Amino acid sequence: MTPRILIVDDEAPARARLVTLLADIAAECPHELIGETAQAQQALDSIAALSPDIVLLLSLIHISEPTRLLSI
Repeated sequence: MTPRILIVDDEAPARARLVTLLADIAAECPHELIGETAQAQQALDSIAALSPDIVLLLSLIHISEPTRLLSI
């Protein structure tokens, strides 16, 4: 099974760097990058809609209920 990955970070350069790193390891570690998001609500919506296997949450983005994001 190829893991499906969602990137969540509020900084565009950090998201771009992760995309590059994932592309660099794709041959050794196959995966599917299914999306990127910069905002907490978008992250919650994307997790619900896309059902990723892995969520790369790089920094604590502003969310009124941080445990809600981490409990999914």
